[in-house]
Amino acid sequence: MSINDTPNKIEQREEIERQEGVITPGDDVLTLNLEDADIVRLIGSRIKDSEDFWNKELNLDEVRKEGEKYYLNLTYDERDLYEWQIAYKNNRIITAIETLIPLVVSQPAEPVVTEASDKDASRQLAMDLGSVLYALYEDLFIKSKLSMVTRHLLVGKRVGIMKYRFDPNLGKVMPDGSRKGAIVVEVVRPEKVVFEQEANDPDDIPLIAEYMEDTLEELIHKFPDKKQEIFDKQGIKMGTQKQLQTSVGYVEVWFSYFDKAGNVQEAVCWKWGDLILGKMTNPNWNYDLYETDESGKQVSLNFFDRPRKPYIVFNHLNLGKYIIDDTSLLDQAKNPQDILNKRGRQIMENADQATSGLVFDEDKISQEDAKKIIGDPSEKVMVSGNVNNAATRLPYNALPNYVMEDKFDARAEIDNIFGTNAPVRGEASGLKTLGETILSQRANIGRLQTISDSIEDGMGRLYQALVQMMKVYWDEPEIIRFRQVEGKTMFLEWDRNKIEDGVDVRVKAGTALPKDKVATRNETIQMMAVLDPLSLAEGLDKPNPREFAKRQIYYRFFMDKYLTEFLDEGEGDVDNKAMADIQALMNGQVPPIPDDISQEYLLTFEKFLASEGFKAIEDPAVKQRIIEFAEAVKEKAKAEIGEAPQSTEAEPVTEGEVAAGMPMEQNTAIPEQEPGGNMISRMFSKIRGQ
Repeated sequence: MSINDTPNKIEQREEIERQEGVITPGDDVLTLNLEDADIVRLIGSRIKDSEDFWNKELNLDEVRKEGEKYYLNLTYDERDLYEWQIAYKNNRIITAIETLIPLVVSQPAEPVVTEASDKDASRQLAMDLGSVLYALYEDLFIKSKLSMVTRHLLVGKRVGIMKYRFDPNLGKVMPDGSRKGAIVVEVVRPEKVVFEQEANDPDDIPLIAEYMEDTLEELIHKFPDKKQEIFDKQGIKMGTQKQLQTSVGYVEVWFSYFDKAGNVQEAVCWKWGDLILGKMTNPNWNYDLYETDESGKQVSLNFFDRPRKPYIVFNHLNLGKYIIDDTSLLDQAKNPQDILNKRGRQIMENADQATSGLVFDEDKISQEDAKKIIGDPSEKVMVSGNVNNAATRLPYNALPNYVMEDKFDARAEIDNIFGTNAPVRGEASGLKTLGETILSQRANIGRLQTISDSIEDGMGRLYQALVQMMKVYWDEPEIIRFRQVEGKTMFLEWDRNKIEDGVDVRVKAGTALPKDKVATRNETIQMMAVLDPLSLAEGLDKPNPREFAKRQIYYRFFMDKYLTEFLDEGEGDVDNKAMADIQALMNGQVPPIPDDISQEYLLTFEKFLASEGFKAIEDPAVKQRIIEFAEAVKEKAKAEIGEAPQSTEAEPVTEGEVAAGMPMEQNTAIPEQEPGGNMISRMFSKIRGQ
């Protein structure tokens, strides 16, 4: 389809949108009650019609092939160049895509579970369900799968697809040798999926077909009742191991239909050529809709209101016409990428021709001698007559400046399309100030809102689907392990009976958008004086914010617990009286020196003065007060053991002591070379030796 055909295609779409009467002719209704031959015929025609429709409307197959070529830097065949030409490929597209992907998936879309009733027990169940969904996010490696979905959207696949299913071959081994089974979430390559033609609602796609591939052995394992038909179709009599490893392709088709009562039903079947391998109603649904609990209350066995096809569709640049996106960032960047490669090759070839070819006078240099000239600076040629007339170089034509400017403009345009300018890539931006760089970075990251919204929308559907799968398959308790923010592992026993009727699951808006950590940190520092320890830790992006907050509280109000729990000091090494005196000193008070100074008292002071907690005290006056009290304790302890007290005559305070936090207006008798805990270490050693 040429560019000139595009306006006509758009006009045809607008006409169809405003059309009355029959738009497309109907066909027989596809239901499970039909004969296999009719199901094969109807499925084949609907898949073929849908493939033709998407290729006619969006040129989908060709667009996807081109997108992969640009991503893989295979936009032209090097064999089309002359032998002397070198391929120039500056793939700015893959740089942009792989820069965006980690930003888009850096923050998990946060599930929000609303309790079914205004009761504490209901709220606890809702919190537990949120924890289970978080655990599944990690256990099923959803983040890496979202990376692939994002890559598909950016690379021009026009749609991202996830699929959830229950695999009976996974999970722990049961006593009878079978497996318990497990929920699986996987990314499906968009080329393998065919949506019903004209489908536009991700929650209501009449037919979805997926091309699949298995070995004959796997196929027989999945459909044991069809073993003989599979052998007959493949022309196999006995089925040797080599024959069973043959790979075959087949189609899995999920479709909707109305039953006699007018209710929408969902079904799935598997087709290999003219053979129906299997067919059934949607397996991810409890058809016994309710059960009676211990209190006699009717409890729903499903979370969904109706069966749904197990596909999660992600869109990005979509005008709402179809389930397939109308364009992609790569589609918009293809032309600048072509220009970038073309201009780059022109510049490179022009540089190669800077030493242009030689022209010889055949009367002075023979053809045989001319062939020997290779441009070596040390080579010599003998000529007769005027040397300057023997050879000359062809004139060299330098490229005009606008060729180089056009190349840089094409490169910058690709970055602008994807929003991956230098500040986002972490490269030098050329901007004059840090503020300009930060503003540029924020503006580009803000453009990720559209794709982040798509991720959140899809994850909301996936979280709900996972709850439905729990309702269907988790009839026995599952042990869920997950780590809380503070790093502790929690164990939760969970089954479908703990999912209450009326509970709501969705995604908190904006949680998938990358955070501006620099701005958050700056705001936190500005408000540090009024923030609680936990908010402070979260704003500073500490790895374990709850642990950080706990340390701060213990340090300020429970010094004995701080030393015991965070400084790895045993309970027996901490003197409660010393801890109380330290706490009083930190609160601005000066306690009396004990009459009887114990070894534990001295050890506690020594450990505190040598600890990180003492070094972290910001107020110099507090540090000075503690040091002076420690000095007084030291002198009294010396007196108790009969050692002469040190002279209390004041000495000048050095610059080193001021840097350590001592005010200039105060003097101290503590030697500069023995700061903190070291100033009384030798005395402590003497006391401990008694």
